[in-house]
Amino acid sequence: MITLKQIDALMDISSEEHRIISFYIGILPVLLIQKKYRVLAKDIVKSGTKNISRFTEEQRESIKKDTDKILQYINYDFDGKAKGLAIFSDPMRFDDN
Repeated sequence: MITLKQIDALMDISSEEHRIISFYIGILPVLLIQKKYRVLAKDIVKSGTKNISRFTEEQRESIKKDTDKILQYINYDFDGKAKGLAIFSDPMRFDDN
């Protein structure tokens, strides 16, 4: 469970140089049955990155790396027990590992 302190910390994050990715997905019980939330997550990422050409090459690479990590988490590490999921990615704050 996320705490109010963690929410406050997320709200304070900003960057002019690097894009901070936020990913939100609501997971209905029907999506859990066949893990269809994975397809929905991929569609959300695709929709969110369709206008990526306006960013610099470095920013596009960072966005691609972060969205790949988000999908990897959903496909392999997410246990499907939550009703929703929010992921924030800031390439300057977290290690690549």
